[in-house]
Amino acid sequence: MKKIYLSLLLVACFFSSVFGTGEFLGTWAVPNGPMDIAIDSSGNKYVCNNWEIMIKYNSSDVLVSSWNVVGSGNGVAVDSSYVYNGQQRGPSAGNFSQVVSYSLSGTTTTTWGTTPGSGAGQFNGPYNGLALDSTYIYVTDTGNNRIQKLNKNGTFDTGWGTGLDIPQGIAVDSNYVYVCNTGNNAVMKYNKTGTAQTFSVAGDSIAVTNPIDVVVDSSGRIYVLSATVTDVKVIVYDPNTGSSLGQWGSVGTATGEFNLTDTTTTVEGGLGIDSSDRIYVADFANNRIQFFQGYTTGNTYSISGYVRDVTATGLANVTVVLSGSANSNTATDNSGYYIFTSLTSGAYTITSKKNGYSFSPPNRPFSSLAANQTAQDFTGTSLLNQYVTQWAVGTSTDNGPIDVAVDSSENIFVCDYWDQLLRFDSSKVIITSWTSPANAYPYELQADNSYVYVCQTDTMRKYSKDGATVVTVWGTTRGSGNEQFDRARDLDIDGSYIYVLDAFTNNRVQILTPAGGFYGRWSYTGLTQPEALAVDSDYVYIGATWDNVVKKYAKLTGVEAAGFTAPAIIRPKDLETDNNGHLYVLQSSHVVVLDAATGTQLAKFGEAGTGNSQFNNASGIGVDSNGNLYVSDYGNARVQVFTAYSDYYSISGYVKNASSAALSGVTVTLSGAGSGSYTTGSDGYYIFVNLSTGTYTVAPTKTNWSFSSWTGSFSGNVTQNFFGTSTVQLYTLTGYTRDGTGAAIGSVAIALTGPENINTVSGADGSYSIPDLPSGTYNVTATKTNWSFSAWSAASITSNATHDFTGTALVTFYSISGYIRTASSVAINAVTLTLAGAEASSTTTNSNGLYTFSNLPAGGYTITPAKTSYSFSPAIWTGTVSNADLTQNFTGTAQASTATVTYTLSGYVKDGSNVAAVGVTLTLTGRASGTTTTDSNGYYELTSLSTGTYTLVPTKTSWTFIPENWTGTLTGNLSTDFIGTNNTTTAPATAEVPFKLVNNMIDPNNNEKITIQYMVNQGGRLKIEIYDLKGRLVKRVFNDNVSAGAGSVDWDGKDKKDLVPSSGIYLVYIEGPGIKQYKKMCILK
Repeated sequence: MKKIYLSLLLVACFFSSVFGTGEFLGTWAVPNGPMDIAIDSSGNKYVCNNWEIMIKYNSSDVLVSSWNVVGSGNGVAVDSSYVYNGQQRGPSAGNFSQVVSYSLSGTTTTTWGTTPGSGAGQFNGPYNGLALDSTYIYVTDTGNNRIQKLNKNGTFDTGWGTGLDIPQGIAVDSNYVYVCNTGNNAVMKYNKTGTAQTFSVAGDSIAVTNPIDVVVDSSGRIYVLSATVTDVKVIVYDPNTGSSLGQWGSVGTATGEFNLTDTTTTVEGGLGIDSSDRIYVADFANNRIQFFQGYTTGNTYSISGYVRDVTATGLANVTVVLSGSANSNTATDNSGYYIFTSLTSGAYTITSKKNGYSFSPPNRPFSSLAANQTAQDFTGTSLLNQYVTQWAVGTSTDNGPIDVAVDSSENIFVCDYWDQLLRFDSSKVIITSWTSPANAYPYELQADNSYVYVCQTDTMRKYSKDGATVVTVWGTTRGSGNEQFDRARDLDIDGSYIYVLDAFTNNRVQILTPAGGFYGRWSYTGLTQPEALAVDSDYVYIGATWDNVVKKYAKLTGVEAAGFTAPAIIRPKDLETDNNGHLYVLQSSHVVVLDAATGTQLAKFGEAGTGNSQFNNASGIGVDSNGNLYVSDYGNARVQVFTAYSDYYSISGYVKNASSAALSGVTVTLSGAGSGSYTTGSDGYYIFVNLSTGTYTVAPTKTNWSFSSWTGSFSGNVTQNFFGTSTVQLYTLTGYTRDGTGAAIGSVAIALTGPENINTVSGADGSYSIPDLPSGTYNVTATKTNWSFSAWSAASITSNATHDFTGTALVTFYSISGYIRTASSVAINAVTLTLAGAEASSTTTNSNGLYTFSNLPAGGYTITPAKTSYSFSPAIWTGTVSNADLTQNFTGTAQASTATVTYTLSGYVKDGSNVAAVGVTLTLTGRASGTTTTDSNGYYELTSLSTGTYTLVPTKTSWTFIPENWTGTLTGNLSTDFIGTNNTTTAPATAEVPFKLVNNMIDPNNNEKITIQYMVNQGGRLKIEIYDLKGRLVKRVFNDNVSAGAGSVDWDGKDKKDLVPSSGIYLVYIEGPGIKQYKKMCILK
């Protein structure tokens, strides 16, 4: 067993600028911990595992046979006739240390050594140390700190140990022996008689730490497996100088990552190499073999990695930006993975961008990219709900806080495990406390300006704020009648009613009046004893702990709301809403922020622990009038406070020419409320993130091009495209990349330098195109791994030009081809096949059902066929190309067609007097996009829309609209209206004013109020509501029948929870007989 001695480890730093390659080619599973691997000249693989079994795989990585080996079989070597294995057992299990040879089918042939010892031909632990040349076997005799050289007929030849400390892996070439000097964190080089050579990797920029195995390729380069419990790398070194040529790998379970951990301080694993210089890694704890391309020259490279949050969860849809020698961008997938391919040597920088996140490191620079770079990872930290403070509640987990609530005066109320109710002032100083009655355990509480409401098992109590008076009691005995409860679990208030989650066996929500009465109730189905409830202006949200779901219901009727789809949330324990349309969901160690309208996850923060922003069995949350979040961190006996969730916005778009072709190399500059710059890549895309509401200017610039800038204010994401006009004559360079037979070579990196510097990649058919070139002299190069191309130098472009590149293969290439037919052998044409793995490409079948992928290097591949209304068998093919062309056929089955259901989104746009707003443009984005314009009645309609999430924005010069936009999920026909205001129009002086605000600037904390005066010409229902500037309902102030004539309604500036909202501008909306208007007012605190 290979040991890592922590006392001997040196700290190593791996720099990101390296030389070499390590492209992932494939993998296959090996049971019970593979320890080492060897490959014969026919491509057969021999793997020894931790269960003392030797496993043989053929050249396609398919299991052929296996046999038992005696003892811990670490090292493996193979020649044309035999497999060699180092073995040992301690005194309690046989007491031997030996090298054994087997026939290629597993028959024992020769044994060297047996009894452990230090004599010639005896061993004390041959750890991973076997290497062969045509005559000799070289063994690392680890326990004796020496190398032994044995003749293959079984006799001892020589040995040496100069400078060795715990030697492990060993490799030989035609002249030299390389040894992993593990205890000294070094690699030694000897001639074949044991004389040490001048050679050192210790001072190189890529240092080796705990080297455990080594192999040598056909060019003499050495590959070292540098492995600790926390860091694993394959490093390539020059055999003459010891200078590093490349590296790849890190600790993990993903592609290109390794886990060699055997115990907390030891590692297991090994390297193998085949005749094509592919490198194989025995990935011990991941129970697999991975193989990679060895070092080559004249390459294109890739940069890849993962973007994850602080809990190591992958972050999807992060924009990852490549800049430098080439400019490009990509988006992470659901696992957080990203990759840039077909990159030529040069300087690059990788940056991650996502609204609401900062990233560490801020960027990853590569001063001279000359190798594939894996594990270039980023960790994203949410900028939302930042930690503010904390204070202790209780002295141990025996009496930690269970729930917390905050009133508009920032009095904080906490119930703890000892049945106490505590009141703190805004400075977190305790003012008073009181104890619940016997057997009335407080689960949850809420507070308004006058009272505290508490769920206490089968009773609901309303207390005065000092706890001295029980004002109202609901439920005195457990039951199922009105105002009876069976273990009430949660409650919330909205200023008009109290909503109680009566969840244990009654499966219902009861609605109570603050004065002590019963208003109504409704039942829910399909939830198992939910524990969490929250309300906003229109809806009740319920979190079901055992079902891992959050659902949304109409507040008074209990009808489940359409268009709300929250992600699966493990054991939601408490819910809260704020005034800005956010729903907070508490888990034991995390807080998840959802869009209350759609259920879309906006953010997630927290982790298990005792530090700031860490939780230990958190149990309750509260929100104050400013949106700050309070978390009762029960297991840590404290309450933590976090800032309000703030929306961050982005400005993004494309820069194109007049023909809508993307423009690369355009510098896009942001100024105003924020600043930044971005250089477009081949797709013309740019993006600025983490922007606050404000006024910005975006200006694109590029030599020989003219653009108009954009200036605007926004409170949401903005998409702004630019179209440039050239100030000089421009030309286009086109061509193909092909081999000597005329077959296309795809994914060739084309680099153009001169008056313009542009990078592109040839398509699957070998074609490339570089437009928008001013006249001048250019150099154009074509680069692809395993291919050689002649450069096109000093090319004068004064008109549209064509240049083809012919590639010469540097290695043997293969093909994968086959037919796609039905079960009755009828050809299926126009099937798209996508190839991934050592090479990526796509093609389609011809009229005979034939497809071909050519010019493929040896390696692992997957092929996925696809065609509308067809399924295929196999759905995905995975295999390895090695030493021969492959044929792979597919069988297609036609599927019954199903009609696509579509819906209509429609509505009216009118002004505050209910007059149609004509000519308003409504722009739809999301699942689909489109525009329409209101007609003479103010009506609009968008048809043929599939189920999905959409945003609809009304615009018209000099007009503003309420709401500013609509966002929601379409699952049926939907109507949504907008109210517009023409900001250039004033009412005639003689016009009667049906709606007026008296004192439209108030401070509710000083008991100031606003008076809303109205005039209606006839009786009917009148509705008065308060909205914020994003169109979200703050409070419904009035909703009742009125008589004709004048009237007034007062609003005290409190929201639906009787809390004072944040300072700012709000909209008072009135709708009734002959009136439909809004006016602005201001809250100051």
